[in-house]
Amino acid sequence: MLIWTAVFDNGHLRQTPEKAKQMMDNLLSIMRNEESPYPKDPLIEVHDSVWHRVTSSIGVQQRFYKAMTSYSRGALEHVDRESHATIPSIEEQLATRRRSSGVTPLFALVEYAHGLDLPDEIFEHQSIKEIERIGTDLVLLQNDILSYRKEEVRKHSRSSPLIEYVITKILQAEGVNHNLVAICRMNGMPAQQAFDHVNTLLRGCYRDWYLALADLPQWGEEIDSEVQKYIRGVQDIVLANLSWRFV
Repeated sequence: MLIWTAVFDNGHLRQTPEKAKQMMDNLLSIMRNEESPYPKDPLIEVHDSVWHRVTSSIGVQQRFYKAMTSYSRGALEHVDRESHATIPSIEEQLATRRRSSGVTPLFALVEYAHGLDLPDEIFEHQSIKEIERIGTDLVLLQNDILSYRKEEVRKHSRSSPLIEYVITKILQAEGVNHNLVAICRMNGMPAQQAFDHVNTLLRGCYRDWYLALADLPQWGEEIDSEVQKYIRGVQDIVLANLSWRFV
């Protein structure tokens, strides 16, 4: 998913809505049993090979398809905003990032990789949905804090409106409209306030995580054991992303 997000966040498709839409239509075509009119990109071929493997489980397949469809929608929202130089609100950006970060498809792959056999209703339970939401938020918030490298030097005029205006234009020009810290800046926050705001969201995730765990019901020993494996898989995704940032 890292390669996919790079293509739409900073790559050649980030300002080309029509080409981005073609790529996504191509991506989803195999999952919809449709023939794509476009040539197969190598990235699409890799995705198709993953799709063929997860077809061994209908539940995993359905959840992977749903997650990839959501990812596609989020990525195209980013491209549309980028092409029109639109600055979303912080709330709008967070909602889009939850889709476009490419985290949710990994949850289905955790299920597949561990060979979990959980009833579909487990994934519809509010606690599991909340754990998935928190896992997604942890990845994107950590990523956006650590990957934000557009901090300017303001030695002579820290509060100058002109400087802040120029910074905003630089951030837009350098294509970091997908980064939540940058969006906070574009919505008028100075640098420290933007980082503090995203950090507050991040800290809230840790609190929400333990609340979600506390609200988990008991489904029986066998199912509970499988659920714990799934939850550890969500944790592993968060930790893997954080570790990769320091490689």
